[in-house]
Amino acid sequence: MANPAPYTTIHHVGLVVSDLERSLAWYHEYFGFELRARTSVPEKGLEFAYIRRGDFELELFMQSGSKRVHGRDVFEAFHQQGIPHLAFGSDD
Repeated sequence: MANPAPYTTIHHVGLVVSDLERSLAWYHEYFGFELRARTSVPEKGLEFAYIRRGDFELELFMQSGSKRVHGRDVFEAFHQQGIPHLAFGSDD
């Protein structure tokens, strides 16, 4: 077996949501997540919220409007099934 990757934890999971405010309220009410940080990239029509419960973090994405970057819809790949990304934590 190959040497395992030096990851120590799953750092966060990214989820695309259609309504950031509604999603923040839902994750707080039903699962006890607390808002850790919030940011946006207005020129790309992106909003992000980072919510945490214990050691687990979710990164919620919302695309507002129909912004295009390099001729593609910003979240074109996220219109498919599955988790858009999974980030691992390490000691480095």
